[in-house]
Amino acid sequence: MSFSLALYAGNPHKTYEFTPGTYRILDSSASIHSEPCLSSTVTEQLEVDSEIIIIESTGTEQAIENKTHYWYNIQYGDASGYVWGGYIAAEAFRFDRNGIDIKAYSRYSHIEGRIESSYNTSFFRYGMILPDDIFIYMDGERVDHGLVDKVYQKTYLILHHGEKYYARYGWNFCDIFEREDHILISLSDRAASFTSFILRDDGKIEFSNFDLDWY
Repeated sequence: MSFSLALYAGNPHKTYEFTPGTYRILDSSASIHSEPCLSSTVTEQLEVDSEIIIIESTGTEQAIENKTHYWYNIQYGDASGYVWGGYIAAEAFRFDRNGIDIKAYSRYSHIEGRIESSYNTSFFRYGMILPDDIFIYMDGERVDHGLVDKVYQKTYLILHHGEKYYARYGWNFCDIFEREDHILISLSDRAASFTSFILRDDGKIEFSNFDLDWY
């Protein structure tokens, strides 16, 4: 069983913004604040998979842990306040496999940069799913998915004079499916190019696109 809460379908030059509705928390670092800023008073701590209701976006952006997201006015049970959007899942999935509780979430990053050529300099800002935007938990423990970053470094980044530039930026969509003997993590971009990983019941993640010796 899987369920998807949201997809990035807005202006790629604008920070991803949730619409009012019910969403899940993807990181145990999340907390409710008295004001829409990190330095304000924490009124309540949130757990992974906590269900919150977004009332509205404050329109206030803040960069935390190198991620820029809006703050949201939210309701959590009888509590209300503000939560930073980087802790809110854009997509959420849940499975029960052989007694193992698997929860997976994804969010969107905002890539900003430039690409220089002999003709011009292009500046860009895109909403994309990067490796550290994927959160997978098995029985409450976060799964190490460093392999996803390793594959991303090989397929999506190029180097130019020692600086990082994005060749195809990242992924636009994340889908996670249950198969007979594994969980399939499928990441795709708008050009319908897929990158797939297999999550085994022992918590090991494998790259499934090509020969595993590739990475």
